[in-house]
Amino acid sequence: MAGEFAFVPARAEDNPYLSLSYYEELKTLPTDLAKAYAEGSWDLFAGQFFDVFEPTRHVVPGREIPIEEWWPRWISADWGFAHNSAIYWHAWDGTTVWTYRELIRNRMTPGELAKEIAERSNGERIEAFYLSHDAFARRTEEKTAALQMAEVLREHDIPAPTPSDTDRKGGWMLMYQMLRDGKWKIADNCPWLVQTIPALVRDERDTEDVAKTDGDDPADAARYGLKGRFGRAHKPLAERVAERVTASDPTLRALQALKAATDEEEHKGMSFARRPKHRWAIPSQQH
Repeated sequence: MAGEFAFVPARAEDNPYLSLSYYEELKTLPTDLAKAYAEGSWDLFAGQFFDVFEPTRHVVPGREIPIEEWWPRWISADWGFAHNSAIYWHAWDGTTVWTYRELIRNRMTPGELAKEIAERSNGERIEAFYLSHDAFARRTEEKTAALQMAEVLREHDIPAPTPSDTDRKGGWMLMYQMLRDGKWKIADNCPWLVQTIPALVRDERDTEDVAKTDGDDPADAARYGLKGRFGRAHKPLAERVAERVTASDPTLRALQALKAATDEEEHKGMSFARRPKHRWAIPSQQH
């Protein structure tokens, strides 16, 4: 019988003999099943945390990332010795975060790792370095891992590490929202991160958290970078503005809404759109 059958990938909507009501019923299934049967997304599975992750949407060729010289850039890392250290470089264009470089290493001292990070940074102006908080307590010699890294990084004009945010659930939710809204793109030269994100599952004891597993270091490192830079996940802009409109008079309501929207824009500009003192280009071959 071999060779007599062929698999032809298709969605439910591709079958002209299925009724509209049948197609709508498929959408009422649990999220993972609905995406599989109704949309043809068979790479989903029950319990998957980042069910919004789509390689075709979120992963882009590294050489095609349009990074400009003046975009803010920062680094995030999950340090380890026996297990992997995962390091990522990020840039922000005012709307979207671009994670454009990955470094995975193990069995390296903090100083050795910091030196390689500096070399990989290619002279770029890095504004911040978010490092796993345990590196500030764990000592490999008389100094903590974070302090040993800081001493090397400063020699290369890279900021000393800042402890990562410990709000795991808030970080995962921020990552989820950014993926859902198309605000986070990952270069295809970050294969460990691209493979790790869709494999993460919900913690059975707390479904708002990700279950800890071996090999989740890339996701943790990325979470440190996004959460450290952008803080808590925010409500949609429209909701935040609406909460500040309290007057009953139509004219005053309009003025309050305008003031709230203006404040939001100014806050975003002050937080993320700082113009660097120097500009450095990223060699295209290093993306």
